[in-house]
Amino acid sequence: MLSYFEFINENKENVLDGDLKITPDMIVDGKLNIPRYDRIKGTFEADADIEDIKSLTSLEGSPIIIEGSFYFNGIGLTSLEGGPKEVDKDFVCTRSNISNLKGLPILNNVKHFDLSQNMLTTLEGAPKVVPGFFTVGYNRLTSLEDGPKKVEGLYGVKGNVVDLDVESEWLQDEGYEEGENYYIELLKYCISKKFKLSKVNWPEGFLDTNAAKSAGGVIKFDL
Repeated sequence: MLSYFEFINENKENVLDGDLKITPDMIVDGKLNIPRYDRIKGTFEADADIEDIKSLTSLEGSPIIIEGSFYFNGIGLTSLEGGPKEVDKDFVCTRSNISNLKGLPILNNVKHFDLSQNMLTTLEGAPKVVPGFFTVGYNRLTSLEDGPKKVEGLYGVKGNVVDLDVESEWLQDEGYEEGENYYIELLKYCISKKFKLSKVNWPEGFLDTNAAKSAGGVIKFDL
């Protein structure tokens, strides 16, 4: 049976009181080779401008909780899995090869979310409400349907497979509620703003059964 002091030591959090910047000597076979921190009270970052940092391909072994920001830019990452479970400030992971948001940590009131210049094809798993900037430009997105329902700051979407400007503007201006149909609410917005419906990449057949029967959209949708 463990003594009181053995129990305390065994269950004590391993906390780093400051920033953690990854250097080449902290990477072995593409993985992190660092102490297993439960929490760091600062920024967790890796800078691709440093030689050999691009050899990092996995976030396995990351600190569990980041009380500061997460900055991993230009690294050879293909996934967020194995990374931190919670991040309290900015979450920035650009210029990588991430294709989905599996492994995305809990974002505690993050003001700046940036996954631009990746390989994202879906935003499934994104936070539902973003209190600040949400930037996913230069990916492979064709819709914002699975992303946040409301973005209170800038919603950056330039450079994707299709033009997503109307969708991002709607999600900044109004957004929609849980249980509401994404495309029906977007259609209402387009009609109220007199936007050309051709500006949106609608699901096949959607306009045939919704816009065409809407009597101009105004009566049917109570705009």
